[in-house]
Amino acid sequence: MNVIPFQPLQAYQLKVALNGIKPMIWRRILVSNDINLGELHDYIQRAMGWDEEHLHSFSSADERIFIPILDQEDLSSRAEDESQTALVEVMAKKGDKLQYTYDFGDNWEHTITLEKVRPVADLVESDFCLAGKRACPPENCGGLSGYKNLLRIIVTPSHEDHLEVIDWLGEYYDPEYFDAEDVNMMLEHESFDDENFADMDEFASQMEVQTVLQNQAMDIVLRSLLATLQQSQPELYESVKSLSQLQATSLLESTISANIPEAEEMSAALVEVVDDYFAFDQDDIFR
Repeated sequence: MNVIPFQPLQAYQLKVALNGIKPMIWRRILVSNDINLGELHDYIQRAMGWDEEHLHSFSSADERIFIPILDQEDLSSRAEDESQTALVEVMAKKGDKLQYTYDFGDNWEHTITLEKVRPVADLVESDFCLAGKRACPPENCGGLSGYKNLLRIIVTPSHEDHLEVIDWLGEYYDPEYFDAEDVNMMLEHESFDDENFADMDEFASQMEVQTVLQNQAMDIVLRSLLATLQQSQPELYESVKSLSQLQATSLLESTISANIPEAEEMSAALVEVVDDYFAFDQDDIFR
């Protein structure tokens, strides 16, 4: 790693633009200048809307190349470890540029420009993604030429591949849409620390127990209603008992009032039991 002079902690306002597309697809983001290039890669992926499915690299104006190094054998004569390279080492002043390439097959090339050096306090007071235009191209669409062809097909309903492409993209894909708030909300949800994840695991366990109890309660209701049905409506009982619990429950609910008055009375009492199951105090159970 090159030895660089001490640099104060600052906020970098970066513009990330996807090369070769007009109107331009771009994002404006705010990051700390002490992050490494591996972390910058993660931020770019989220801001642009990529899915981290492919390899990537950075290249600086002085032709240095940076890649993720998983093993010393990955080091070539030129490549450097992105995780050992600070952003401030390759971008220090307004106007400095860095190239970022994602997916060596589709070859998506981005130009990163240092637009402004801001006070570090802005990292707290401002959002991560400040602005942007247009949606990111879909993954694995064939690079620039494939993406441009995709756009033509989208706006041509008579094209033989129109329905297939719409189905592949999803009906809500809009190449013109971008909302920086979506990115910021996603990043906020991803910012859970280990304690948050532990809380989520505990919540998932609680919900699993609640589901089991609810299923047990429903089973009580279903068995009781079936017992009543067997006595009062034998033919209907033979049909119902072969159904799934969900189907049987639905059928019983639709016929109980009209066909089984005594079961309706029984159900009214059982509803109280079910309510007790469903309205249990989670704090008591999981204490």
